Amino acid sequence: MKKNKILTLFLVAIMFTSLVTPMNKVEARIEGNTEPGTDYLTAEDLLQRYINVAGGLGQTQNYNFDYGKDAPVYDQLSLIRFTQTASAKIGGYALDAQGKVWSWGYNISGRAGVNQTAEQQRYHGGLRRIPYFVDKNINIVKIAAGYETGYALSDKGKVYAWGRGLEGQMGNGTNSLSNLSPVEVQIPNEIVDFYPAKANQAHHVAAVDINGDVWMWGYADNGRIPNAAGYLSKPKKVTSLSANEHKFIKVAPGDNYTLALADDGTVWSMGNGVYGALGNGRTAGITREFNKIETLSNIVAIDSSYSRNVALDSNGNVYEWGQIFERAGAGAYRSISTPEKVEIAQSDIDYVGYTPIAKKVFAGESVSFFIDQKGRTWAWGDGRYFGQSREGGYEDSNDVRTKEAYLYPRIIGDGDTQIYDRSEKFPKYVTETNSKIANGKLGYGFNTLHPTAWDEVYMLKDKNGVVLDSDHNQLEYKNGYYYKKGTKEKGMPAIDPKETWIDLTFQQPGYMYDISTERSSSVFLDLSGNIFKTSNDGSGSIAWGWDYDDKYFTYNASYNNKKVGIADSYVYEFVYMRGLPTKTEPVITKPEMENVKIYKNDPSYRALEVKLTAQVPEQIKDDNLGLVIDSELESVDWVFVPYDMENPDAVNLNISGETKKISDPVTGIIKEVKSEFDELMEKTDADGALKYKSGTIRDGEAEPLKPGEREIPISVEVEDNGILFVRSSFNQYGTSNGTVSAVIVDNFYTKAPIVHNGVGNASNFEDYGGVKNIPVYANTNDNVVKTNDDSEDTKLDFEESKKLIGFPLDVKGEVINSKPILKGNEVIKDIEPTFGYDVVEVSSYEADKFEKDGWNLLDLDTGEETTEIQKYPAITLDDKQDFTMIDGKIEEVEYVFNYRANSNVLSEILVEALDITEDAVEKDEHYAYIRVSNANEEKKGGRFFIFSKEYAEDSTRDKKPIDVFDPSNLLGVFESESGVLDTRDNEEFYNVLAAIHGGDGNGKIMRNIANEENPYPIEAVFQEGPITIDEETGRPMDFGPGQKLLSDIGLAKVVEKDIGNLASIEITRVDSIRILFTAEEGSIITIYDENNEVIAIDEGTGQKQIIRFEEQDAGSELTIIVEAKGKVRNVIVLTVD
Repeated sequence: MKKNKILTLFLVAIMFTSLVTPMNKVEARIEGNTEPGTDYLTAEDLLQRYINVAGGLGQTQNYNFDYGKDAPVYDQLSLIRFTQTASAKIGGYALDAQGKVWSWGYNISGRAGVNQTAEQQRYHGGLRRIPYFVDKNINIVKIAAGYETGYALSDKGKVYAWGRGLEGQMGNGTNSLSNLSPVEVQIPNEIVDFYPAKANQAHHVAAVDINGDVWMWGYADNGRIPNAAGYLSKPKKVTSLSANEHKFIKVAPGDNYTLALADDGTVWSMGNGVYGALGNGRTAGITREFNKIETLSNIVAIDSSYSRNVALDSNGNVYEWGQIFERAGAGAYRSISTPEKVEIAQSDIDYVGYTPIAKKVFAGESVSFFIDQKGRTWAWGDGRYFGQSREGGYEDSNDVRTKEAYLYPRIIGDGDTQIYDRSEKFPKYVTETNSKIANGKLGYGFNTLHPTAWDEVYMLKDKNGVVLDSDHNQLEYKNGYYYKKGTKEKGMPAIDPKETWIDLTFQQPGYMYDISTERSSSVFLDLSGNIFKTSNDGSGSIAWGWDYDDKYFTYNASYNNKKVGIADSYVYEFVYMRGLPTKTEPVITKPEMENVKIYKNDPSYRALEVKLTAQVPEQIKDDNLGLVIDSELESVDWVFVPYDMENPDAVNLNISGETKKISDPVTGIIKEVKSEFDELMEKTDADGALKYKSGTIRDGEAEPLKPGEREIPISVEVEDNGILFVRSSFNQYGTSNGTVSAVIVDNFYTKAPIVHNGVGNASNFEDYGGVKNIPVYANTNDNVVKTNDDSEDTKLDFEESKKLIGFPLDVKGEVINSKPILKGNEVIKDIEPTFGYDVVEVSSYEADKFEKDGWNLLDLDTGEETTEIQKYPAITLDDKQDFTMIDGKIEEVEYVFNYRANSNVLSEILVEALDITEDAVEKDEHYAYIRVSNANEEKKGGRFFIFSKEYAEDSTRDKKPIDVFDPSNLLGVFESESGVLDTRDNEEFYNVLAAIHGGDGNGKIMRNIANEENPYPIEAVFQEGPITIDEETGRPMDFGPGQKLLSDIGLAKVVEKDIGNLASIEITRVDSIRILFTAEEGSIITIYDENNEVIAIDEGTGQKQIIRFEEQDAGSELTIIVEAKGKVRNVIVLTVD
């Protein structure tokens, strides 16, 4: 079904002692959009709705509505909210929420109250506001009607009358037939309620004052007014019940009698007892004082019409007596002189699934009604004036007569399309089944005086009056169908969105608050102040017209449309009563939002500015209605709901923006129901804090509209993804009129560090610590490339934009993959955000990059070694990707390239015991220096594992390097950035060895003379590479990125060396900047400072020579190393003088 309909429905849970509370809402609201492509309501929608509720295209009285819930409460459709209605002869009255009175229909005797004679304006086909109460600023609280006379009660307790006054109805001492404007009835006391007889032209009126006394005036004959006759033109105080310690709270005059309800729940009657109207068991006789009806007790409401009476007791039982039309044959009746209980048809109890309990009763001459606990109406009596408001053939409706109460009306009708139920119903242009072509006025009533929802007059048209479809294609009518103009292609006309009432067609009747009847018509008022009508008469009794617009004047050319409106029109079905400006929502222009993609957690991040414009509703001025309405600004405000498609607040974008006014079903007190927008703004979390950000752009009280101001600029800054709701709310004639515009924001992306790392499998070198999943290299974003060019979206330089990679996330940190529908309460799933998803390509390093370090790259697909760069297929950063968020940031998203170890993965080690020579001729036979180093040419740093003596004395043949990780076998683990570990340089290393073997300081470790074969049993294992700290444990990793596996076990033995084989040098002089020496030719002389830094290198010449260096401090040590081919390296340590 199409979404953008004009009707908003919300269900209510009603407790008659509590407020009316909205429970939920079904779709449909027009937003003033008349753009091509707008999802207009069409006749196809109405047809489908009928099929859904009726179960097909045939005629039925059983519909598929949900009767388990209360009757629906519809939005106020008219700009004017009505609180009461009163049916009169061929017309009636309505009271609006501003306390002003409206009239429509036949203006006999000046009954319309607009200061015009019937000759000046005979019929009012649309409603007119009575100027008297407007001009004098009189606030009316109740209205009522006699046959040709109108009445009103002000908030000051004054009663007013107008129209027919021949029988004294004006109550001011006059007996004029016509009274064109209201006059004040002359009663000295404050009146709290009044009741004119619903009867013929000549009738009487009763009023109750603040003391509970009853006043009467008007036609007094036949016992209508006690102790009076003829025309009583001034109110007379009649006998009250105060002497019996009771007080009248309501009176209900009939044709020639009066009923009264006392505060103790008893009912009293007085007057003419014809038809049994007095309820005293007799059908004749006149009484001139009130007598108690003995069979009634605990009564809470009474009503009379002509000679028919109804009463309601506190248990919800309904009683009736008097002249009861219900028998076979139109106009056949029976007289009931003792009240009888009205039974409810069991078939309809079964139909609705509950037993109705009456809460209000209304008497009609032919048909009476009650409203039940769920707001539905039940009717019984003679349908001779279409009183049951039945949808279908009007002749069949006219023949409905029931003694028991049935559910009526059951459905909102489409107008009078059928004479009989068996007659064709639908337009041919919408279906071939049960259909017909248009009548001469392109309407579908059974004659041209009966407008229907299908008629061309209510279709969307261009400025030239040509019918349009939803895409604004011009259509033309031919032989029952509409065709696109100039083609043979059929089209479907769109319904003008101003015709809001049409979307009520085939809906369930709303929750009713009040019913007023007069012989041939019934007026229904729902809780929102909408009026529904049915009538046997035309002549303006229906107010079926759009004000007095010539657009609708197509039925009878003999009338002046500007005077009478659509006067000569009829409807026998239950329909919405038009005749006033429809409430149109204010317009908020489409958002002007910068089309920009924004990355969070980046210097380029900024808030997004959303701009809109609220248009002020135009002034409504209508001389025919006597009405000028200006808009008053209430507020322009906003609320922001974070993006979350599991949160109904972010999904339901079609929310109401106006405070609704609903009448309490029993008291009539108007209650305000907050708009869904206000509820959203005020929603709190578990801690009581406001759940959503909101703000007011302009407060109408603080900053009202300026003269001529037509637009209000709106600007809101949004900082993340979500739904921005913006409302503009205006007051028009006391009615809050608000529009909410929802803006979907999905522009924000959270930066995601996309990285790759290398993981190696070295399980083939198990003895050297090789296992699976050894890091080859740490996370890096090298070779991570964004392939989608979004520089136009980010508004950034291409290279800068290329560096930004991220995910569009909702408030829960999940990737956005769905969107709400702007005109509904649904979510479209598996849809990309506005700027789509970033796409990246992740490539490995060159295949041989880590080969020297011991790793061969593997193919991503086959797992075999490869010489080609490996690439992951294009990676779309959508909801299928896994990632972790911490503190609002995305952790590194890792992609892995696999490697297999080769022999280069093994570290290499050299362990040496270095002889100590104090001079050039003799070595120290008791001590030596110990040095352990990386045997690899590049001499990279790493860590050395030094074994204990006991461990070393065991055979090393079967030992595995991995065993060094057994803490019991280790003396220590030493890190070295230079790849060299020397007792002369590393005090900790020296101390460990000296503790076992003994030492003489300065790195000298004592030889183990007892062990001639191996005086220094030193074993070690080396692991090349940087030390990596495990982030989880905070400890160094055994095998981190860039680290090789363990070396073989290195063994150091002291080799006995011949002094004569030492490279010779003779030192003559040493000072702070030079050394004078003689060294054998071709030898290399290297001088180290005490920091073991090389300060000079020279080649021996076999003669005296000088080697110079930077100035050294006095007392500092210099180490001189002499190396010659075939000779033992000679090491000399000297002190600078």
